[in-house]
Amino acid sequence: MKNKQHLTSVNQEPDNEDVLQRIPLARWIKDPQTWNKYTFINEASQYLWDAYGSSTEQDKHALAMLAEVLETFVTCCKEISTNGLVVTHHNGVTGKNHHVDIRDKAITKAVLLMNELGLTPKSRFPLKPKPNPEFERFMRGPYGYSNEPKEPFDLDSVLAKK
Repeated sequence: MKNKQHLTSVNQEPDNEDVLQRIPLARWIKDPQTWNKYTFINEASQYLWDAYGSSTEQDKHALAMLAEVLETFVTCCKEISTNGLVVTHHNGVTGKNHHVDIRDKAITKAVLLMNELGLTPKSRFPLKPKPNPEFERFMRGPYGYSNEPKEPFDLDSVLAKK
């Protein structure tokens, strides 16, 4: 963030320059050993404060559950990285690594919790891209480039010509 100071009043509006930024690479993606749920909770809590300027006492529970689910996700990623997607199970049968299913369920739970907290693009405050007038004209097709008035046509007469 450009300005790391957080809002001091609930009534202040967040400055988009303070909250919006290019998505950085999570430190733990390169080295899962660096994952720390307490660091995640602090960073997410600070983001929520900077973005929305308010929270409730009960948000701490959802954020703690999200951290736990993400820790499960990271643990599964480590296991899959070490042993692969296909493993030999205790009974000698080769099959899918069970951590794949656990990881997939953790992703689903994480997205649900992130939506609840406003941490996904879909659940965030409404930010809409600025429309590009040239693209808008392109999407209207050939008539979009013409300034001439569009005359109505009879579909039956067009089809009868064939």
